[in-house]
Amino acid sequence: MTKLQKLPETELLVMQIIWKNGKSANSDIIVGEFNKQKSWERSAVLTLLKRLEGKGFVTSGKEGKRNVYTPAVSEKEYLEFESKSFLEKVCGNSVKKLIASLYQGNNLSKEDLEELKQFIEEAE
Repeated sequence: MTKLQKLPETELLVMQIIWKNGKSANSDIIVGEFNKQKSWERSAVLTLLKRLEGKGFVTSGKEGKRNVYTPAVSEKEYLEFESKSFLEKVCGNSVKKLIASLYQGNNLSKEDLEELKQFIEEAE
């Protein structure tokens, strides 16, 4: 398995497009979706895909004349990695500190708190 690393914003956007598309996405789909959010040349987006392939986040193959990209890292795997990294760096590995800061900053709705409560009950 690839050693995960934090992705820059634009590479993460490409990965989110691929994950959202399902098992794989061709270059036309990726470039089209990417350009709904950022206006980049096709060649620049293809460069991002090459970087992601080099980092082990995607694999590529051919489908007719188009390149098709398949995630080698799942969205769940990446989210777990990012969450753990954030918790370690910003909150000193304290879930309590994270939740307290969200609560005190009025960033948690009643629905969020209810969801959190239900999650904790299921985990026990």
